[in-house]
Amino acid sequence: MYIEVKTTTQGPKTDFLLSVNEVAFSAEYDDRYRLYRLYHFNETTNAAKFFILEGNIAEKFSLTPTEFRVSGF
Repeated sequence: MYIEVKTTTQGPKTDFLLSVNEVAFSAEYDDRYRLYRLYHFNETTNAAKFFILEGNIAEKFSLTPTEFRVSGF
């Protein structure tokens, strides 16, 4: 099993970042991939709520590209 953990201090629907490689990995290993989404994380107590998503991330979320590598100079 492959586990990716993404944590925020805000609620369960708060946006978070995934790299292109993380999304591709989730698609390639969708039968063994799990995203543990921790939210309402409290740094003082190290407590959080969470849910688990299985499989290809691109099939579960709306993904918005935010960066591009520019090369060829």
